[in-house]
This record gives sequence, C-alpha cells and structure tokens, in this order.
Amino acid sequence: MKYLFLDIDGVLVHYFTASEPIDGSLLYLPKRQEFEGEHFHPLDPACVERVNQIVYATGCEVVLSSTWRNNAPMGVLDRYFRSEGATFEVQQKTPGGGGYRGTQIKEFLDTLGHSDATIAVLDDSSDTKPYMDRLVHVYHGWNEGGVLDEHVDQAIALLAPPETQVEKIRAVNITDAEAFVTMLVDVGVSTRILADILDTGPSTVKRWIEGVTKASVPMRHWYRMKLLEHLEREQ
Repeated sequence: MKYLFLDIDGVLVHYFTASEPIDGSLLYLPKRQEFEGEHFHPLDPACVERVNQIVYATGCEVVLSSTWRNNAPMGVLDRYFRSEGATFEVQQKTPGGGGYRGTQIKEFLDTLGHSDATIAVLDDSSDTKPYMDRLVHVYHGWNEGGVLDEHVDQAIALLAPPETQVEKIRAVNITDAEAFVTMLVDVGVSTRILADILDTGPSTVKRWIEGVTKASVPMRHWYRMKLLEHLEREQ
C-alpha cells in the first residue's frame, strides 16, 4: 500500500487564497466560500494540480491528516476538493483531534495493519515523528504559496523509490506502446522529469504522453535510455 498523508493549510491553502484585500487598504480579510452548508477557504488550483500529479504518478491513496478532517463530513470534503479541481479521492482520515500528527498517522497505519506501507507526509508542520524521514516539508507554505514543484518530486521519490523505477523501466516491453505508457505512470515519472528529458515545457509533455502510443520502437528505446540516465544521476 502507498499513502499520501495530506495537510491542507499551508499546502493547498495559503495566505493569498485564504484572504482578500480590503479596497484601498493594505489590510486583508479572511476569505471563505459556502459549499453544501459548510464554509471553506478556496484551494489554490496550482497546488491542487501538484497533488493530482503525485497521486497520478504513484497510485497512492490520499489520507487527510489536516485539522480540516474535523471540520466537516468526509463526503462533503471529498466533493469540495473535487469541485476545486482534485482528481483524487479523499475518503480516509487520521484518527483523533489532538497530539502529534505523526502519532495519529501511526495509529491509522497500525489500525489497518499497514505499518509496513510506503508513505509520504505532505505538511507545512514538522510534528511527524516517527516519520520525519517520510516528511515532505512545505516550509513556510502559508506565506509562500503552498506546495511547489520541488515538493512534488520529493513526494514521488518517497512513494516510488528510484531503485523500483529503474527495475520497471528496464523490464518494460518497449514494443508494446500501451505498456510503455503504463510504465511511465507506474514508476512515478513526473511531468517535470519528462520536460527535462525532452527539453520542452509541461504542456508539450502532456501531448507527448497522449501520443506516445504512435512513437516508433527506436524512439521508445531512446526515451527509456534517457529515463534511466536521469534516474541514475538522481541516485
């Protein structure tokens, strides 16, 4: 199992989404919007898309570890996130309302018998013991725009280790175009990595992934070689 333990404030919500300026003033007021009888801060679309990318690339399940889990029913939260652009489900949450976040994560994993699961913790706080080595720390996220591209790469690396990636890339049958595309998703190759390899922008990468089934076998062989070179540099 793979789990991404997701914080909200400082990750998907930050100062500039949670507040709005008063006309003619340097002051800001809290900004909330009504959804199914609840009131939430708007999510940053760019931050939501970055979490979408982590989930898409690694196949992980999202577990809400934010205090938001105590503010509304999970079904409402799931529908709200989807209305804000999330393509992942939010159906699970850590237990308890107090104590260290790491303790709550451990209780969640132990209760399910998944103490050996592969996890990443995406959070602007650092109270994640005993999982400090699994923390993707969105440091000063509240003031600096939430989760960034660099955090996406860190989370993918934790949830899809390079050793596993290399093995799967080497094993893929490059004569099978659909298998090649599946491999890209399965090993957690982020859009940012592909943009670097192809020396192009993210939008072009998206079109390339959609059209890769038409690529020749020699071209897929070249892409595989470049992926392996990139991952070996990263190790």
